[in-house]
This record gives sequence, C-alpha cells and structure tokens, in this order.
Amino acid sequence: MMRRTEVIEMSQGEKLEMVVDIYESGDAVTSNDLSANTSQRKTLQNTGSSSVKKRSQKAAEMCLSLMCVHLLMAVIVLYVFFTIERQRWQINTSSLNQERLRLLNNNNNLTEERELMKVQFNQLDQLAVKYGLIIYKSSVYFISSEMKTWSESRQDCAEIGADLVVKKSSKELEFLQGLLNMETFWVGLHRTDGTWKWIDGSSADSGLVVYDSGKNNCSVMTSSGLTDWSHTVIARWVCKRDLASISFHQKQH
Repeated sequence: MMRRTEVIEMSQGEKLEMVVDIYESGDAVTSNDLSANTSQRKTLQNTGSSSVKKRSQKAAEMCLSLMCVHLLMAVIVLYVFFTIERQRWQINTSSLNQERLRLLNNNNNLTEERELMKVQFNQLDQLAVKYGLIIYKSSVYFISSEMKTWSESRQDCAEIGADLVVKKSSKELEFLQGLLNMETFWVGLHRTDGTWKWIDGSSADSGLVVYDSGKNNCSVMTSSGLTDWSHTVIARWVCKRDLASISFHQKQH
C-alpha cells in the first residue's frame, strides 16, 4: 500500500488536497486480511489448547492423588490384618505348645504310674507265692502258710508294709470267718490293762471275744469267732493293708 497527496482544482480557482492510499493489488489486501485472521485463530487455538492441557493435568494429578490415598489405605488395612493374624497365630502356637507340654507331662506321669504298677504287681506276685492273697473291697489280705507266735506274726506283716488284720465291720468279720475255712489265725486283737483292744488303738465291741479264759492276752479267729490264746502258741496269721496305699518294700529273707 502507498500513500500520496493529490491536489484537485475546483471552480472559481479553489484547490482541494486529498490523501489517497493506493493498494498495489486486490490480492494483496485479501492475503493480508487472511494472514491476520489466521494468526488470530492460531492465537485463540493455542490459548484454548493450553487451558485444556492444564485441566487435563489437574485431573490426572487428582486421579493420581486418589490412587495414592487408596493404595496407602490398602497398605494400612493389610498391615493391620496381617498384624492381627500374626498375633493370633502366635497365641495359637503358644496354646498348642502349652497343650503339647501338658500332654507330654501327662504321658510321662502315665508312664511312671504304669511302671510303678508293674513293680507293685510284680511284688504282689512275689508275695502271692508266700501268702494267699485276697482283695476285698478296698483292702488286701495276706494269709500266711507258715505258723508263728503272735509277735512274730505281727513282725512278718510289718515287713510287707501291713499289720495283723483289724475288723472294721461285722461284714468284714463274716468275710474273714468264711475265708479261713475252719482254721485258726492270729488277728490284731490283744488285751491291754484288762481291756481287749485292736492294734490301731480302737476298743473291741463288748462280747466280741466269744471265749475268754481271762488268762491269755492275744486273740485268734476261729470258725466260731474270736478266742483268747497264749502269745507263745504258734498259728497262721492274716495281714491287712489298704489297696490304695500299696507300695511294698519287702525284706529279703
């Protein structure tokens, strides 16, 4: 585009000056306008694209932040869960160990009891060779095959952890009378200061000794009942021991 001043003469000698812009061509005008429009559109497009990018970046940052929060929460939940499970496992393991130790202890106790019972039964077998062995209710009775005095008989009972039999009830007396089969056996009854007493210190029932000469201080059991005998006479005897307390320490002969 060029600019120049033109002078136009008017009537009556007047002159008019005009500034005229001269374009080189119409194409030039159109091209310049298009370039300006294109540049403006590009500027607008760039501005819009930048805004979209910023919004997308913010959205991505928010999504990433949420993912991190969720991941952190998941890690915390898993940590708490596994911590609780580990503690529960430790408690269960401790309980199982305690139960195992208890069972082992019980097993050891049972083994010891079994071995003790074996020893006791072996001892009973050995005693059964020497004595007739009878178990009645909660007691064990040893019936001798030998004959000794009252004092010697009691000493023999002591050697197997027992003593001469003491009557605890009328039924026991009936049992012993039936057991002895018409024979005579020393029992744990003797006269002390004129009174019949059992060797455990208890007094005998009045009239228990069916025959009392008043001369003898020891007693034997016969099929007809209790009778006084001289302590120097020899006879068989009956020892008695509680079954629950058997732990024999027999003297070697």
